[in-house]
Amino acid sequence: MATVVGVAWYDPSEWQQLRALVPDADRLEATHAEWLACAEQSLRDLRATGHDPYRVPVKVGELQAWCEASGTIPDATARAAYASAELQRLHKAGHLNPAPNER
Repeated sequence: MATVVGVAWYDPSEWQQLRALVPDADRLEATHAEWLACAEQSLRDLRATGHDPYRVPVKVGELQAWCEASGTIPDATARAAYASAELQRLHKAGHLNPAPNER
């Protein structure tokens, strides 16, 4: 059985807001389109190595609130932890779509 992993998935309308929030914006792609190309490749790489990736929608305001509540800064580590926590929440709520081509 493949290991399920959550991948933070950002809306293009919030990309600049995300870049303005995070302390490591210099490590993010300049545009959402550039990020999307990298993210899609990451999904393919994860599948090729036996993982089962799920796109976890991330709203920047919710990420910021989560970081504030957990006492973390919204860096790459916190964003990954948030995606994992959201994946668990979605699973418990029964909102995971089992169709692999829609993840």
